[in-house]
Amino acid sequence: MQAGIKGFVALGVLALLGAGIAQADSMTWDVATVHGQNEFTISPDGTSLLYHEQGWTDYVWYQNNGSPEGTIAQGMYGDRTGMRTFAMTDVAYGQTLDNLILSFEYHNTLGGYPTINFFLTDGLGHYGIFAPTSSGIGAVSVIDPINGWSRITLDFTNVTTTANMAVYEHNGLSTTYGDPFTNFQWADIQDLTIAGVYDYQRSPTGGWDAWGTMFDANHGLALIWGDTVNSNNSYGSQMREIANLTLSVGGTQYTGTFENAQAPVPEPATITVLGLGLGGLALSRLRKRLG
Repeated sequence: MQAGIKGFVALGVLALLGAGIAQADSMTWDVATVHGQNEFTISPDGTSLLYHEQGWTDYVWYQNNGSPEGTIAQGMYGDRTGMRTFAMTDVAYGQTLDNLILSFEYHNTLGGYPTINFFLTDGLGHYGIFAPTSSGIGAVSVIDPINGWSRITLDFTNVTTTANMAVYEHNGLSTTYGDPFTNFQWADIQDLTIAGVYDYQRSPTGGWDAWGTMFDANHGLALIWGDTVNSNNSYGSQMREIANLTLSVGGTQYTGTFENAQAPVPEPATITVLGLGLGGLALSRLRKRLG
């Protein structure tokens, strides 16, 4: 009887493979605090990430939209300062945006989900940061409650072509430049390719090199918490917790685990920082208005 069950299970696996259903694989999300140190906790099994309250610092962020090298980015209250924790993966590198399905759970008692950024390129030297958490989240996602948690799924494989999306800091993806982000329709960005943070236009030269090995050249998808635009840090002083990440890339599903990739914080005088993270700006403004 036992042998018969094993044979049945084996036949079932073969049937799934024959039907073209890809087997799950694993992916790593490297986690590090920028302009700070270890403002996060990873569960022992690596499946959940708690973003601590992100402190406030005097480190500055540089503009990254074609401005002259060393131009300090401006936010709601002047120079953009502050702290953020990034969780980043390289699994989607080189894939078009419309091949991806991202899903994860977030703890309801700690608020909502973190900022989500996708680094994009058209392959012609133009780049931008797609931030559905600023605009377009309703057109690409569904949220399901799960016992005090919620699971959000962003499915980019079947989106209405006229849906409006937010793209930050682009350097030529269109002739229009918005503030704080540029509105694109889904048809304008769905075929763009996931680029790595080192591929993205950097200001000043060297980009994230000052952060050591926190993120490698192919990291192009980020889940971020913290703030660099609000002077009293009411946004970043909250907490967030996420768990059980999956990412489908061209039909292959990957399960995610978090790993600590924190590097020593560089001295302020030697920091050369990529001016990203604007993906949370519009959300910060909305929260301020609603608050």
